[in-house]
Amino acid sequence: MVAVFRNTLIDHPVYGEIETLLKLTCRRDVQHFLEQVENSDFRPLSELTDGIHYHLVEAETQQDLHYIEEALDKLGYLVKGLEGFFFSQPSSVR
Repeated sequence: MVAVFRNTLIDHPVYGEIETLLKLTCRRDVQHFLEQVENSDFRPLSELTDGIHYHLVEAETQQDLHYIEEALDKLGYLVKGLEGFFFSQPSSVR
């Protein structure tokens, strides 16, 4: 399975959409990102919206996207809202 987490986006009540690119394309990218979170004074963008944020996830197949969706749902990271949109709940990273 190949999936790419392209971005993170929040919908700020004053500024509107705020987006930053992630480009997490492999496990090494994810590990590097998590190390940066651990070793810095990290404050997530989603802190501005009580933890609610969006990610654009791309995968090679619809089945891969479905697998990712199921896995995130089982972990309790999804809030189902609009058709096709899933909102991440506040993460444990604060």
